[in-house]
Amino acid sequence: MWIGDLTCRQQLQRIGKDVSLVRQMVVEDVQSRKRDEILKWLSSYNFEAQQVKKDKAAESGKWFLTSPEFTSWVDGTKSSCLLCHGIRLSL
Repeated sequence: MWIGDLTCRQQLQRIGKDVSLVRQMVVEDVQSRKRDEILKWLSSYNFEAQQVKKDKAAESGKWFLTSPEFTSWVDGTKSSCLLCHGIRLSL
């Protein structure tokens, strides 16, 4: 039996693929919600706000990545040991 341009079997296969995709999306959503619940249970720390803060500081650390000491270490022209010292700041 033909329905449109597809046979019943082809339509059922297409529906099966769509159902599988929806199922996968539901599973991922449930996992994401469980993860959020666990994070909230573990800590009152606002992780989402910190992600936003992280995005605003996109250029932070660029000075280090472009420093001659770091680039020569990456290139392998200096010792294989990189010593980083200083003060750690959190804003």
